[in-house]
Formats: sequence, C-alpha cells, structure tokens
Amino acid sequence: MLVTTTSTIVSAEIAAVYNRVLLERAIPFLVHDKFGKLAPLGLKGGRGGAGKSMTWRIVNSLSAATIPLVEGVPRAGSQLSVADITATVKQYGDYVPISDMVSMTEIDPILVETADLLAEQAGNTLDVVYREPLNVGTIALMNAAVANRAALVNVMDTTNGVPVLNKAIRTLNLANAHRITETISAGPNVGTKPVRASFFAITHPYVQADLEGMTGFQHVSEYASQSDIQEGEFGAFKDIRFISSTNSKMFDDTLTNTTAGIYKHPVTTANAAFSILIFAKDAYGVVPLGPKTITNIINPLGSGGSGDPLHQLQTSGWKAAITCKILREAMMVRIETCASI
Repeated sequence: MLVTTTSTIVSAEIAAVYNRVLLERAIPFLVHDKFGKLAPLGLKGGRGGAGKSMTWRIVNSLSAATIPLVEGVPRAGSQLSVADITATVKQYGDYVPISDMVSMTEIDPILVETADLLAEQAGNTLDVVYREPLNVGTIALMNAAVANRAALVNVMDTTNGVPVLNKAIRTLNLANAHRITETISAGPNVGTKPVRASFFAITHPYVQADLEGMTGFQHVSEYASQSDIQEGEFGAFKDIRFISSTNSKMFDDTLTNTTAGIYKHPVTTANAAFSILIFAKDAYGVVPLGPKTITNIINPLGSGGSGDPLHQLQTSGWKAAITCKILREAMMVRIETCASI
C-alpha cells in the first residue's frame, strides 16, 4: 500500500507563530565504511563485468627464505599464493510520495527538505548494512574472559578492560597487522602527549563512558595534534584509537545475567552486550558510496502516467548498491562487553 505524505501530515502553519529555522536532526556518526579497503563499483558491476559480484584479490606473504643458497646452483624459488574473496552487491533504497497539495500549501520547500531526510536515511541505512558482516568475525574476545556472550557481566574498567584490550593488541601484533595511522608526535603545547601508530576501534557511547575511566586511557583533547582526529573519535588506549557511534553493534541475544548497575537491553531485562570492533589496515573491504552506487531519484508531478491520471503525486527517493566483506580475519578483533548505566 502506498503511504503518501499529505497536507494533513505536514500541516500548513497559518495563525501559529512559526520558527523558520528547522532544528538540526540527531543522526549517528556514520563510520563503518571508513577503514575498509575500497573497491568502487564499475558501470558493469563487479570484477571483469561480473554483474552483482565484487572481488578482492589477496596475495599472501612469502615465507622466510632461511635455507642458504648453494654457490652456482639456482634455487627452485617460491610460488605466489593468491586468494579471491567475493561478495554479492545488493540494492537498498526508499522513497517518499508527496501529494500535489503539500507542494502548493506548505511554507517549507518540501522537496529540498525531503531530499535531506532521504540522504540521512541512506547514510544511516548503509552504515548499519556495513556493520552487520563485520560483527561476525572469528576472533571474538569476551570481557573478563567469560565463556561466551551469554555470561557477560563486566564493563570496560581498569580491572577487566585493560587486560582484554592488551590481549586484542597482542593478537593483532602476532598477526603482523599493520596500523592504520602513523604516530602523532609530541608537540610544544603544554599538556599534550604523543599518540602511537594505531589501529582503530568503533564502539557505542555506553562503552565510551567506561573506557574513559580506565587507567591509561588518553582523551582526544590530550593529543599532541588535533589535525588528524576522526569524526566521533574520543580517545586512545596504547595502540588503539576509539570512535563512538550509536550505530555501533548492540547484540540482540538475551544474556543470562541481570546484575545491577549494568545497562539492560531495551527489549529485555537482561544485561546488554556491546561490540568493540578493532581494525588493522585492509581488514575488510567495502563498495563505497559514489556516483555509480547511489542515486537520488525524483519523479515530478505528471510523471506517473495512467497510474496518476490527475497528477496528484510526486516522489523523491534513493537507491544504492553496496556490499561489505571481511578480507583478513586475523586483522580484526571484536571485544564483547557489558556497559555501565
């Protein structure tokens, strides 16, 4: 059933005092595509014109050549090991039908405002779409080393958070993971500190509040340079820089614990479990938003043909084709934790 925006929904202000400055809408920081290896979608689709598929080619490192050479005897050499990782590009989209009466009676330029709303919706939708496959990686560390997600009860404090973050850093270092950023060197300003070459992590504002209370956490205001700060970044712990977004994953599983002082899942009475996604360089791949992947589609009054014989409807919408895929499991660690109220 077509749900149309009419003048009864967007009422015309006639006698009331009207504030023409619209309030800024509250939207999440859109971050889950920031650290992926980009693979822009071509006009003919995926690699080699493969339609709906996108392929990333991974060339594995060569083993150390520790056997000494024999004088005058060529050695056999090494063979390259190549792996292709393929993901299917899927389409997402939405639109808003608007009646002719809305356009004729409303004070605001409704199509312009609708376009802004649809752009926000598109960004928010695609950030969530990117998020989901990233939260099923194989390296998952439970806070306080409990057996599984259902047993989580601890928050990211100095006692429990520091050890699990140290383990995450060690796990990535043992995998020879490359950092995403270079060192931010100490400057002449009073109270500033250097920031190590770092991995990046995405987490929820509830977890942010706990992280900021840990021993060893460095708030973003203490960085020696403020020029390379990411949107939503709030600080660092050793080799990890943290970004906060309300789009960060909160798992829907029903946990068994109901400990006081722990944030509860909105639809249950049990503790909520949050994700801290920690990325090294090239951990995952994304088809990014661009002119070939996202389209704003406007059908003006009179474009509906026999489906709109009296020219009563116009529509504004968006459509996007994207995908996201973990490329190197060893380059991404997920910490699962509870959070304080």
